[in-house]
This record gives sequence, structure tokens and C-alpha cells, in this order.
Amino acid sequence: MEQNEFITHAKRMKSRLLRLAFRILNNREDAEEAVQEAFIKIWEKRSTINKDANIDGFATVVLRNICLDKFKSKHYKHKKSDIDDYSYILETSDVSPYKNAEYKDAAALIYKIIEELPEKARQIIQLRDIDGFSNPEVAQILGIDENVVKVTLSRTRKKIRDILINKYGYNYEH
Repeated sequence: MEQNEFITHAKRMKSRLLRLAFRILNNREDAEEAVQEAFIKIWEKRSTINKDANIDGFATVVLRNICLDKFKSKHYKHKKSDIDDYSYILETSDVSPYKNAEYKDAAALIYKIIEELPEKARQIIQLRDIDGFSNPEVAQILGIDENVVKVTLSRTRKKIRDILINKYGYNYEH
């Protein structure tokens, strides 16, 4: 992989990788640091990467491993996210301030629910619904069967929807 090709891939993947790192680490600065570390590792391994390889999947696996190592360290054991940091993840188009506030409130509730999910469900939701990977890509990244991804995704989405309605009385209409 040549430098220009690497830069193109890095620019395209950066925001998605930042969201993933933030979801795992719950800290903007640490997420940015983890993404930089992932890009360094990818650059160092560029000669071993097959030209036909899924660079997005490879980058996600590298970043996920870096983040999980950081997360499992003693420093992160009891770290909580700041609700204001959710605006860092939420990407809204040009909408009214009212709608933007509503989107942020909904995202904060959903992310709060996601934080309380089991790790595997959290990872699948992150990769599929937030980062936009396909089910086969999620299965490959996590090293699990595609059917496990489908079933977990369906159950997790239903659980999030039920919690939003039953616990928070939230009923969003477009």
C-alpha cells in the first residue's frame, strides 16, 4: 500500500473508527489516541496487507483490539462516559435546533441503554447499526457465525426498543 492510498483509506475510515473507539473507551481523547495507534499499526503492516483485503475490516479489528486492551486495563475499570460527549458521536444534518436537540436526547438514551448491554451485543450493535458494517463483515470482525450476528442484532434491537418505550416512555415520531 502506497502512502497516498493509505491516506485516502485513513481519511475515509477516521470518523467511523473514532465512533467505535469512543463506544468502547467512553473518552474522546483516548478514542483519538487509539485511532492514531491503529493507523500506525496498519501503516507498519502495510507490506503484509493483501491488495484485495478488506482494509475497513482489518482496521476495525486492529482498533478494537487496541481499545479492548485499554479498556481492560486498571485505569478503565470504573470509567463512565460524560453525557455531553454523545454530541461527539451524533452526526446530524442541517435540521432545526429543536430537532437537533431531540436527536441528541434520543441518542443519549440509546447510548445509555447500549452501555448496559452485554459486551457481545454492544459490539454487534456498534459495528452493524452505528458503523454500518454488513452482517457478514460483523461476523468476520468478531470471529463469530453470521447467524449469531442476525439473532443477536434482532434481539438487541427489540430490547433497546422495549426499554425506550417501557422505562423511558419514549415514542419517537418523524
